Amino acid sequence: AYAWANGDIDYFEEKYLELQDKSEILYKAFHRMKSDRNAHMINKIFYHLKSKRPTMLLVGASQLPGEEGLLKILKSKGFTIKQL
Repeated sequence: AYAWANGDIDYFEEKYLELQDKSEILYKAFHRMKSDRNAHMINKIFYHLKSKRPTMLLVGASQLPGEEGLLKILKSKGFTIKQL
């Protein structure tokens, strides 16, 4: 709860990578699910962000870290990420 409340994305990245050490099969399944979900979600997120209307997006903490995480995808598309 502490990491989530403080926006500690590095903690979530660390836990995600620990999964790889514990179970390669589980890691690959989770990675695939996360990548597929983020690829699907990002189009909806872009739609709302481009609407120029105030928008609140709620996603699970596991969707944020990593190379295929929503934060990196948004940054790569020119969005500025600011933790509040």
